[in-house]
Amino acid sequence: MVKEFGEIPLVRCRANQINQAFMSVLVNACQSIDRTGVITVKTQAEGNRVRVTFADTGVGIPSENLKKIFDPGFTTKGVGVGIGLSLSIAYNVIEEHGGEIDVESQVDKGTTFHLYLPATAGG
Repeated sequence: MVKEFGEIPLVRCRANQINQAFMSVLVNACQSIDRTGVITVKTQAEGNRVRVTFADTGVGIPSENLKKIFDPGFTTKGVGVGIGLSLSIAYNVIEEHGGEIDVESQVDKGTTFHLYLPATAGG
């Protein structure tokens, strides 16, 4: 795991919910790596918001699945492995905090999630 933590402003949030969103994306990244790989977590200020990036060198997400990954119940994992709620929950938590999630992926190269949260005014 590579950590690149930049100087960022304060974010008003429910810490337990943001932790759940971050963990959901991170677990998804871990599960996408077959044997060995790299997960990079990066934070940076971007205008009046904070961007948290999770990038992995895993199997990637086929383009036809990218539109569905935040849908409740969508999973590419086998029966009994997952129920397809973690990314949906992460998406909802970030939206409830006034933020957004972008994702980009290439099969056999990896996936990058960008989570944006509004910075606290004056913070």
